[in-house]
Amino acid sequence: MKTTFEKYKYVWIAAVVVVMIVGYYAFGGSGDTGADPSVAGSALNSTNIAGGVAATGNAAKSTEGKNSASQAPSQNNSGKYEYTEAARHVGERAAVSGTVVDTYTSQKGTVFFDFCQSYKTCPFAAMISASTLAKYPSQFSNLDDYDGKRVTVTGIIKSYQGQAEIFIDDPSQLVVDR
Repeated sequence: MKTTFEKYKYVWIAAVVVVMIVGYYAFGGSGDTGADPSVAGSALNSTNIAGGVAATGNAAKSTEGKNSASQAPSQNNSGKYEYTEAARHVGERAAVSGTVVDTYTSQKGTVFFDFCQSYKTCPFAAMISASTLAKYPSQFSNLDDYDGKRVTVTGIIKSYQGQAEIFIDDPSQLVVDR
């Protein structure tokens, strides 16, 4: 008598192959789906740059910025953009400017710079991790002072749940515009 595995081994093999193929394409394989392989995250929490679709869970929404597959972003670029344009440049090293509406510190100590009244619908955010704050205590001591000021944040634009973001790892990445 055959075991369940022996009975269905070709089905199991086919299932494994399908999972491998889907994973390959979902995470930036040569069948360019527009996913940025340098951005960590699951296939459900990534931005499809080529199609301009940001998916979070089962709900998908169209993003304003669209790049064709032939214009895939590069980390070597050094453009200057308004925060409203940042989502179109995921994967690029860039300077993103805007007026800080609010700063918020999470329970884990991460500081978020919000550029819109509602962070949930804002196309861009900048963050400083608690470890970076601890590393540079004097440079990041009065974060509320940034509220209402126009700033430029420099770094690699990444995507998280359809929102563009830059993590600030060094004080030189955050400059108050004059």
